[in-house]
Amino acid sequence: MEGRDNDNLKVNAAPEAQKDNSREQEEKKPFPLLLVIVALLGIAVVVGGLFILTSSSKDETDSNTSGKSPTVAVKPSDSVKEEVKLPEYESVGSAKALDEIVKSAQEWGGDVKFVTCSGLVLPHRVGDVQYYIGGNDGTFPLWSCTVYSPSKKQDTEVEWYKGTVEVKEPHTTWGAPGASAYEQDPDSRIFYDPEVFTDTTTLIPLLKEQGVDFSNEYITFAFGFYGAQKIYSSKPVWQVDVYSRNEKDDPTDKYSQGKKLRMIFIDGPSGEVLD
Repeated sequence: MEGRDNDNLKVNAAPEAQKDNSREQEEKKPFPLLLVIVALLGIAVVVGGLFILTSSSKDETDSNTSGKSPTVAVKPSDSVKEEVKLPEYESVGSAKALDEIVKSAQEWGGDVKFVTCSGLVLPHRVGDVQYYIGGNDGTFPLWSCTVYSPSKKQDTEVEWYKGTVEVKEPHTTWGAPGASAYEQDPDSRIFYDPEVFTDTTTLIPLLKEQGVDFSNEYITFAFGFYGAQKIYSSKPVWQVDVYSRNEKDDPTDKYSQGKKLRMIFIDGPSGEVLD
């Protein structure tokens, strides 16, 4: 009996032991699962952080480049100068421009005479920086001449502008009632023959020899202007005005032209520098 009771005890104890083992296993199961959950949360945090960092970096890059052409510098710095993309205008030297202007002027007045002509640059702003287009190779996008017709007794402007020639409306009628004393005598002026002037495209090497720095300076060509007439009177002379690209004539005016630095005089027919 005693042995049976012991056996019964053993038999009865077995289920209890199994229950205890089951409880231990049930209590142990959550720990590996908890570790997996924690690991997944950690990975999610890392991935989320990388995503936010990447998005922030991309947003910052986008905000820095928004609205700007990669080839245009708003204001070149002293240390790094980005390439500036400027408009491309049709430009020509004096020979071609004046040939076309003469033809159009003669259609307006067969007896036309030339008072002044000039090749001019065109300003173009990028941000706070003013650029000047034309002149570096002796070609210009704008040529303008003042002409006089004795039969009409009028002055007008004839322009070659980006490939198109236009005769403007007359701006002066000589001897008209109420005209000034100056406007009573048109023939007191000096007139020029455009065909005797050396083509401006051939004069750039000469100007470089005279110290013109086209990186920091720009030029205009003209004949019939006061600067040359004051010195050389009626002699056909190219007056080359040299301007600064960096200094303005009026620093308070952002649209001001460059500061005029000097004048160079070139004999029209020979193309030689004059003293």
